[in-house]
Amino acid sequence: MSKILVTGGSGFVGSQTIIELLKAGHDPYITDSTVKPWIRNLLPEDQIFERDFTFIPEDVEFDAVLHLAAMHNVTDSMTNPGKYYSTNVNNMQKFLENVVARNIKNVVYASSSSVYGNAGLQHFALSETTPTQPISPYSTTKAIGEMMLRDYTTVYGINHISLRYFNVSGADPGCELGYTQTPATHLIPTVCKNINEGNPVIIYGTDYRTLDGTSIRDYTHVSDIAVGNVQALDYLISGGDSHTINLAGGQGYTVGDVVTACSYCVNADPEIIRAERRDGDAHRLVADITKADDILDWRPKYTLMEMINHAWEWEVKNAK
Repeated sequence: MSKILVTGGSGFVGSQTIIELLKAGHDPYITDSTVKPWIRNLLPEDQIFERDFTFIPEDVEFDAVLHLAAMHNVTDSMTNPGKYYSTNVNNMQKFLENVVARNIKNVVYASSSSVYGNAGLQHFALSETTPTQPISPYSTTKAIGEMMLRDYTTVYGINHISLRYFNVSGADPGCELGYTQTPATHLIPTVCKNINEGNPVIIYGTDYRTLDGTSIRDYTHVSDIAVGNVQALDYLISGGDSHTINLAGGQGYTVGDVVTACSYCVNADPEIIRAERRDGDAHRLVADITKADDILDWRPKYTLMEMINHAWEWEVKNAK
């Protein structure tokens, strides 16, 4: 049984990862500013409502840390870059200093497909060797986080894996956990929520160079992401080397495709509003997931339709 610390462990990805860690026989702890009673939260009570995810207790020896805590709204980062650099970069440096001070040798870092920017215009499938081209403050902070990890690995011998998540979607297959961010920013839960509430569905950008004019993304079920997190932690704990690895479905869908699929899944015909592109949105992000299979023996389990069905079940169950 390995002791694993998960920063941001009460979030969408973190909660699902805790389930997978427990299934795998690990002993998970979290630090987060929100509290779920079934997770041991190690953040001191006087910090519970502060965004300080750098705390690592001195009285527990951890085998590895999964660093999920971050701000992750691309659109918001375009107008509020300072808070993204403060949380995602300044706190990353504090976090790594704590990792060194606690002599923790294994770190899995939640990075993002957004670091590729518009590289998808030149590369059909984005591999980990594709040059990064961040186009938003958020994506820049994620790229910086990867570079910081590499530097700390060189100097302090920290083994790490940077996992580049591609559009995390769906909900817990058992409908016990799901996406709760308010306001919702991920496409599938946003569409499900609007359909359930009888509101229009907004599509941002209809002039991309695609068949229907909307941008293309690669969607990954949150349960698949959680399994990938655990497999990356296990790989490092067993002595694996440092890597950067894509976690994705390996297939691209336009926003229009996804909205149509959501409408079909829930048997609805929502009003569609077409709006201008949002600053910071990439044209096309589709992953080559060969390395995840080769290094972690990881492959996605769930299809797009299953992601939508799970997200819809969660939305209906938790609708107010």
